[in-house]
Amino acid sequence: MDCGIHISKTDTCWILGFNGDVRLSLCTTLDDLIEGIFDQIPSQLMVDLSTAQNIDSTCLGLLAKLAMRYQVETQRLPQLLCPDGDLSDLIESLGLETLFESVDALPVIDAQALPLKTCDAQSASPLVLQAHETLAELNQANQAQFQGLISALKSQS
Repeated sequence: MDCGIHISKTDTCWILGFNGDVRLSLCTTLDDLIEGIFDQIPSQLMVDLSTAQNIDSTCLGLLAKLAMRYQVETQRLPQLLCPDGDLSDLIESLGLETLFESVDALPVIDAQALPLKTCDAQSASPLVLQAHETLAELNQANQAQFQGLISALKSQS
């Protein structure tokens, strides 16, 4: 299965769908998408992980950023569909379950794949740092888990 991001939207509802192995290579595209959402904030925001096989910590940190900002802007939680037990356990272990309303189904809206922007490790470094700082803010376990990476990334900049 190819990795990628697709978006489905109406005037009031946006669904961000993730396919395959969601990793660093998608972080620039995901960050740009997050910024675009707040140009025209939908009344419903949903994240669909039903076709995701794995998600790395950078993309999870960006999803945490999305959820926290959406909650500040709308006073609502975005919805999350994550039927995969392993991914659900990962999300829960990092404390992200508190940032989303878990749902069992999402509306069906025509989806369009987003073109992926080139993302290499050096240009992604600021996003990787931001994503892990966001995860570290969620709880002390994340802070301990990601402190070494955060320190290393800060020393490189």
